[in-house]
Amino acid sequence: MADDVPPDVTPPTLGQTWELFGPPMDGTLHLPSGPRFGHAVPPRGPKEPPVVPNYVVSPGSIEGATSQILNRTHEVTESYNSLKDYISSTKSWIYSVPDDHTIGEQWGSKVNPQHLEDPHPDWTQQMSAVSDNVLLQVADAVEMTGEFVRALNNAGQFYTRADKDSDLPTLPVHLEGHSSRMENQTPGQS
Repeated sequence: MADDVPPDVTPPTLGQTWELFGPPMDGTLHLPSGPRFGHAVPPRGPKEPPVVPNYVVSPGSIEGATSQILNRTHEVTESYNSLKDYISSTKSWIYSVPDDHTIGEQWGSKVNPQHLEDPHPDWTQQMSAVSDNVLLQVADAVEMTGEFVRALNNAGQFYTRADKDSDLPTLPVHLEGHSSRMENQTPGQS
């Protein structure tokens, strides 16, 4: 059994960069950073525009989905951190004792648990490694969800930025007897 146990790890404390709502859909990309991601590669556009059928993208729907996922992962993150703290505070060789104040009662006397020797140090080390590795797997799953949310948000940001950056050509306007060019104007401009 000792060969099946992974080496002990330190499970991380989780947090959310975006608490319950993602950033507004304003076209700003949120590239990953930190030790796991290295250097971001600048995006490269295609040499020729792709030919694709028309489709509809709703950045508002993407923003709503992002918020729903963030709300759920916020709950998971709090539960995970609570469980991690509990396991860390109770991790010792006293796995089978529900309350460490009852240790002495099990041996017929009141004994301070710190003064007892671990009767099974190998088993304690294995259980500690297993519990920490399970916590690490949960943390990895939550982190992957966060990376999915970042990618989902960036998809919406790409479409928002493309919409904001789209430029209509100058169109000729023919008014009764006049010919003029209508320049691109934002609403409210004359």
